[in-house]
Amino acid sequence: MTDNSSAFSTQWQSLGGQVYPVATPNDWLTSLRAVLSTMIDPTSPAVVGFDNGQWPPGLPWDAICEEFGGVFYDMNNLYGESHTKAVRELVTQAGVGITGAAWAAADTGTVALYATARTSLSASLLPPSHLILLKQSQIYETVTQGLKAVHASGSLPHLVKLISGPSMTADIEGQLVIGVHGPGHVACLIGDW
Repeated sequence: MTDNSSAFSTQWQSLGGQVYPVATPNDWLTSLRAVLSTMIDPTSPAVVGFDNGQWPPGLPWDAICEEFGGVFYDMNNLYGESHTKAVRELVTQAGVGITGAAWAAADTGTVALYATARTSLSASLLPPSHLILLKQSQIYETVTQGLKAVHASGSLPHLVKLISGPSMTADIEGQLVIGVHGPGHVACLIGDW
């Protein structure tokens, strides 16, 4: 792990997230199997994801999910007239949502996701578990550096969502509750491809 990757992992875990390092590009399949075996719930076996070019290429998502009783739905294949309704129905029933990450910040343990005209962030919001595929080389030292990279790219996304661990709130009588406004279980697989 790089210095930024180690610092990110420490911060992310301190916020309640889990980190799974992927040692080499050839280890993604093994790592995904290990993580999904703990995340897929037989009572809600749907796994949804939207690969907007931020995932390791060539992974057999259907086969990986089927090994653990899950069914993978690639949201890229749901476009058309009924896209919004189909995605909403699938994502609200899913037990796991998988997304890539645009970048992350080591200092705060924060992951950035982008929404565009063709992508939805619903896989990061609605399922009780969220798995983030994070490229190690995209971990910046600070949030400021990450945001500057967005600006410097010249192609601003419609929305930048910043995630720092599982959804938590202490709104009601100061009692900490996890998973109220989003996933209660978040994990990052970190490696390069």
